Amino acid sequence: MKTEHTQGPWKAHVAHESLNVVTDSVVTVDGLHVADVASYGASIATRNANARLIASAPDLLHSLKCLVRETSFLIHGDGTNGAIVANEIRNAIATIGKAKGNA
Repeated sequence: MKTEHTQGPWKAHVAHESLNVVTDSVVTVDGLHVADVASYGASIATRNANARLIASAPDLLHSLKCLVRETSFLIHGDGTNGAIVANEIRNAIATIGKAKGNA
């Protein structure tokens, strides 16, 4: 399966300061730069949490795609639990679309 985003896994990188702006980075395990997470008034804890969330994006997308693939037979539902699961699968499909730029 071909992906258009930088291949994961990604990780949050230690903060650095440049021009009075503290920035965390998201990098691949091989050190390829993916994104910067600048502080612009955000707390260190918030900036670190944002970097961790961004770094988890490839894993989140992969997990959602696997969940949809393995449970899509439930999408038609047969009762309360089936309907709830079906709704969550539809949400996962929408999230995958958003991550892939289809939303």
